Amino acid sequence: YLLQMGVPVVSKEALAINGSSAVRMVVGLAHFFQNPDDKINCAALVKDHHDLKNIATSLTEYLKPLANGPKQVVSNLILEPYGLSNIEEIQSKPTFQLFEHLFASICPEIKDPRVTFFMDMVLDHTSKEHSDLQSMLDLWEAKKAKAAIKMDDGIDAVKIMTIHQSKGLQFPVVFHPFVEFNPGYSRNNIWAGLDQEDLNPLSAVRTKATSKLEGTVIENDLTLEKSREELDR
Repeated sequence: YLLQMGVPVVSKEALAINGSSAVRMVVGLAHFFQNPDDKINCAALVKDHHDLKNIATSLTEYLKPLANGPKQVVSNLILEPYGLSNIEEIQSKPTFQLFEHLFASICPEIKDPRVTFFMDMVLDHTSKEHSDLQSMLDLWEAKKAKAAIKMDDGIDAVKIMTIHQSKGLQFPVVFHPFVEFNPGYSRNNIWAGLDQEDLNPLSAVRTKATSKLEGTVIENDLTLEKSREELDR
């Protein structure tokens, strides 16, 4: 909903380099060049191709031909259509140029900062000694789980994270959607109604009853809550 309304959104998962189907597919192709008989990698390659190109066929149907020969399926769906059939020629390229060639062949139009970040990793690795293709793949395998674009603390966007990740960050405003548990009653918390159009689709919020609410759209609810406290004393 936020993206549809033009509100910028960032999350740790969205910044993960391995979250890019383009990166996964290109790395999978590099693995295929090294070991074309790896059936699991072949299946992952076909799946990532399905995701990257938004193939209309259901994923289940798209994966079915793998049962008759994964290596041939990869060749028919990916290598031949994208001009990557000459594996020996591609493998002869230096590691950085090899990945550059794969991205240019598979997704020349893509503008994904995660691809840029990955290529920076490749460049950094290839500037060192013993930087062949296999050593780059080994490095990626070791780092892919944590490799991510760093989130700028000053970025003007809604940050999506788990409750655990948000502890101690002291955000001035927090939205907690899909609440399915009873948070318990506290005099310090109030439910405030929202009737302003620019705050739709929210109809109410639960917040702390503090002086920071004075001058906001829910100031009346704060005043009402304070009045109720006085009556209860």
